[in-house]
Amino acid sequence: WNSWKATLLKELYDAARAALRRGLHNPVLQSETRAETRRLASLALRDAGYDRDRVEALWDTIGEDYFLRFRPEEIVWQTCAILERSSPEQPVVLIRDMPHRGGTEVFIYRRSYPSLFLHATSVLERNNVSIMDARIFDTRDGYALDSFLVVTHDGEPLGDPEQAHQLQARLCDILSRPETEVPAITPRLSRQRKQFTFPTRVEFEQDATSGATIMLVKTYDRPGLLSRIARALQDCRVQLSNARIATFGERAEDIFYLVGPDRQPLDEAGCRRLEQAITTYLAD
Repeated sequence: WNSWKATLLKELYDAARAALRRGLHNPVLQSETRAETRRLASLALRDAGYDRDRVEALWDTIGEDYFLRFRPEEIVWQTCAILERSSPEQPVVLIRDMPHRGGTEVFIYRRSYPSLFLHATSVLERNNVSIMDARIFDTRDGYALDSFLVVTHDGEPLGDPEQAHQLQARLCDILSRPETEVPAITPRLSRQRKQFTFPTRVEFEQDATSGATIMLVKTYDRPGLLSRIARALQDCRVQLSNARIATFGERAEDIFYLVGPDRQPLDEAGCRRLEQAITTYLAD
């Protein structure tokens, strides 16, 4: 038991209570949630003195799903940092403990490049934190907007300002050098984790709405999981446009929206190559 698991249970309880109070015949529409989140974030930024046109221009590049997957206060925090950067090429890296989410949020905004996801996950996993949740976006103007929720090996937020500062510095350093090669992570599984091993499953489906291939990876959680998947994506020249990462106890169920080098969905041969690469990297 830890803060992350407590947060998951509380979110389930709150969502179920809200649904029952509203009535199952009258669910909240996604359009309502997006509009309300955007309104609250816009009001907070206006009160902080930010120009509405600049804010709206930035948000229009990210897309409407942004307002479904982040809370107003998170959007305000991220938007302020992006608008205040000194140069469009400057990576934005923010880190803060979020006790109400049971972990520490690591936010990255940078012009996108093929190995960015690999670089970010490798640095996080090498700094002795576990990635419990990730929200990944590619903006319309070529930036990556990535948010990771990480915990210590005890399942708690970092809590140590010095550790957070060092992690921020290492992320800024590697994100400023896109050509950097990242050595593979080869951690050993603990005796306890070995009791939970089960075969990795990789499933694909085509999504006409997003124009991407959806990949679902079901496997047991272990150190270096996301960076191994990221390395398989890079080896197969597959680009990540969106992702939803979730860890439930010993089980990870991660969803990736993928396109090929031509920005088109993967064909059957491409899916099979990627499946083979992932199962090879995840074979401990």
